[in-house]
Formats: sequence, structure tokens, C-alpha cells
Amino acid sequence: MKHSRETLQRFKDNLANKEWRLNNLYYCKDENGIKFLFKPNPCQQTIVHEKHPLNIILKARQLGITTFYCINFLDDCLFNSNITAVLIGDDLEDAKKILRDKVKYAYDRLPDEIKELRQLMTDSTEIMRFSNGSSYSVTTSARSGTVQRLHITEFGKICRKAPDKAEEIMSGSLNTVHQGQQIIIESTAQGASGYFFKLCDKAERQQRMGEKLTLMDWKFHFFGWQMDKRYQMKGQLPIDHGLHDYFHDLDNQGIGLTDHQKLWYIKKNETQGDLMKQEFPCNSKEAFEKAIIGAYFAKELMELEKKGRITQVSVDDYAPVHTAWDIGLNDLTCIWFVQKMGLDYAVIDYYEMSEQALPHYINMLREKGYNYGLHLLPHDSKKRSFHDGKTAIQVADDLGVKFTHVARTPSKIDNINEARILLKKCWFDIKACATGLTRLREYRKKWNKTVGAFMNDHEHDDSSHAADGFRTFASSIEMIKNYAEDENDYHEQEDENYHFNSDDITGY
Repeated sequence: MKHSRETLQRFKDNLANKEWRLNNLYYCKDENGIKFLFKPNPCQQTIVHEKHPLNIILKARQLGITTFYCINFLDDCLFNSNITAVLIGDDLEDAKKILRDKVKYAYDRLPDEIKELRQLMTDSTEIMRFSNGSSYSVTTSARSGTVQRLHITEFGKICRKAPDKAEEIMSGSLNTVHQGQQIIIESTAQGASGYFFKLCDKAERQQRMGEKLTLMDWKFHFFGWQMDKRYQMKGQLPIDHGLHDYFHDLDNQGIGLTDHQKLWYIKKNETQGDLMKQEFPCNSKEAFEKAIIGAYFAKELMELEKKGRITQVSVDDYAPVHTAWDIGLNDLTCIWFVQKMGLDYAVIDYYEMSEQALPHYINMLREKGYNYGLHLLPHDSKKRSFHDGKTAIQVADDLGVKFTHVARTPSKIDNINEARILLKKCWFDIKACATGLTRLREYRKKWNKTVGAFMNDHEHDDSSHAADGFRTFASSIEMIKNYAEDENDYHEQEDENYHFNSDDITGY
């Protein structure tokens, strides 16, 4: 490629400026195969100055995010020595195509002077090695070696199609990148399960709560289809298109669409149907809408996060701490620790363990040393159980701890709704309850793949035990209220030397 002397001088004057290089050096080809000078589009511009090392990107289709990071990491390889950049795709042939059509294409069209300084020493379908010791390769997993730039594209698809490969990427590939180097994971949603969903969910939650990120936290980004000016078409909006309420809801969220954007969406929706929100979401909630619908407590927990109710919660040393349990025989036993605070409830702690006899949990209560009130067990604790044929309540009684049996609401969905209402009144300690909160977030309806619909039952897993313990709490509200009133009445009859709950285990 020939350039005038003035152009070459301009190159030399600006080559130290990465932003200038990204706007002036690299050529790409569009969907029609036509060459154009790469300049970051509005979506890409928002991440040009991104300095955080770990970035996870949830996106709509065809916004150029993959292209941007191919150009970005090629630039790092060319203008820094000994950089190892790796692109992981869901399919090796697709990854090879990206290397050829995006990375190699851009390199081949650089000014000859730059290519002379950064000669291509190895040029294969899977790796490009440059004369400065840097390299750009593609694979489906990277476990060996040390990588400075790792780009994982369509990770959601990998999680859906090949869970074993996704696990290999998490355990192997991510660990090839040392702290402080760059990892980019970007994908469309591709379903509401797997590592991509979990990483996005956690990163967006930290963003909502305004947490300060460490070098080992993921920074969340979302790019909706409406950010691309190509997604619009001229014409008259049909009167009976059936999306009036949807567009009105977007307006209320501050996402205003033009008539040309709405028309494009209407026409695209006619062919995409149920896939529309997954492939072309306007916001992150839409992208994982099935996860929001399927998770029993998702909306309530998101509201708590937005309102700052998941935070550092202080323990009132004088208020009783009530425990709400779900006891597992061969699986998890889960315990929530709560205090009544006015009209609200402080959830100060959470504990879970499996395959332990009841004395283990009694000792744990003593070690925590809270000023205990009620110990609340669910309805099935009356069954003959795991210790000498005795029930949990009988075993606890032998150990000097008084448990109270709680009759849950007969209807499971009614009990879940009680828990939803209770959640709105709760404050959670962000550290002590971290595991329990994760369990509540993952508590969801069972999905029937055959009919493509949710069933009327929940997934029976570790999250269901924690949720059952919380439902015990929801069924115990009147007991806790009455306990507080009884304690207040008792206080009025005691002298000033009254010691609240002299037995710090039994509460009696």
C-alpha cells in the first residue's frame, strides 16, 4: 500500500497514540465484503478508553464488538513486544475465519512501512507471529502458556452447546492470564444458565450496588441493538403491530425509539419471535428474561440491591437473634439468622453445611454467640430422623436447645409469595449472607425442555434448601412478632438489672 511522504510523516507523528492508530490505520470489510477504514462506532467508542482488566460484555447481534477487540488486540501485538493474544471461539473453524477475515485482513492492509517493522514471521490458519515476539492465535481452549490478551467470543453459545468446554475455559484458559492483564468475554445471551449468565449476573449486580471493583472483579457492559444506526427502516408504522405496550414500557425506562427503529423491530420480530429479546435486547433484563421469569426471587432481590438494602448490617447485641432452618438428612442444612428491627428485619448471618449430625449445628450456634430468640424448624422436622430414630426437635431438646415447629402455608406458591413480601422488608449483610443470597438468586422453576415451558415445581438443588429455610422464616413472622411483644411485656416487669436471654442458646 503506497502513501505520500506527508501521510507517512503523519503516521510517524501519531504512532504513539493508540486512539489515533485505531481511527487511522486499520481496514475492515463490511457484511457485503466492501473495504472500509475502521473507526470505532458508538458502541466501540464507549470501550476505547476501558482500563479495567476484566470485562464481560452482553450484547445484541452484529454491533462490531468482536471486530473491535480483534483490531484492538492486533494493535497491542504490533506496538508492544512479546504480547501473546488468544481468541477463543465456540468453533475452531469459526475462530479461524475471524483470524483470517478480521485480524489478517487488517494486517495485510497496513502501510508497508509498518509491516516492514513488524514482519509476519508465521502465517497459518491458527496463528500469526510477528518479528517483535508478539503473536495472535485462535483456539477453542488455552490451558498452557502465559497470555496477556484473551478474547472469548460468543461464550454464551459455548456454555449452551458445550458445558464441558465452558468449564475447561473457566478452569484452564482464564488462568493463563496473570492478574492485571486483559480478558474480554463477549456474547449474546444464549439462554439463562451457564457460566456466561452467572458472570454477567454477578458483574451487573456489583454495578447496580456501586461496588468498587478489584483487579479480579468483572466489569459489566451492555450494548443494545438500538445503539446501532443500521437497525432502522423507513416506512409507516402498522396500526395493529401489537407492540404498543412494549414500546411504551421502554419509554418509561428512558429508552426512546424512533418510528424508524420501531418499524425495524416490528419487522424483525415477525421472523425472530421468541428469540427477539435474546438476540436483539434493548436492556440486560430482556436478554436474560427467562432467567428473571424462572427465578422466584429475582425481581425482589434486584430491588433490594438498587435500594441499598444489601449492605453491611450491624448486629443489635440486645435484640434476639432468631434462626430459621431447613434440615437436610443427606444434603444441605441451611440456617438464616435474623433480628426484628422496627417494621423491618435484619438478616445478619447465614450458615450451611452437609452430612453433619445435629450436634455440629448446635455447637456452631454456641460458637457464634448471638443472643438467641426462637429456633424455627419447618413442618417436616417432626418426622423420625437421622439420630437414634428421634426427631430433630427431640435431639435438640436432649442437647438443651428448644426448637419451635413451624407449620408452613399449605400451598407452596403461597409460601413463596409470603417470602417475596418478606424480602421487601429485609436488610441483608453483604458478607455474612453472601452464600445465602446466591442461593436465593438461583432458586428457580424447573424448565421442561420438551415443551419449552416452566413447570409448577422448583429445581431441587442446593439453592432450594436455602430457599426452604427462608420460607420457614416467612412462615414464622407472627411468632417473631409475638416473641418481641412478649419480651417487651416481660421487660416492663423486670428491674434495671434484667439480663436479656440469660441462656444464650435456648433463648429461654
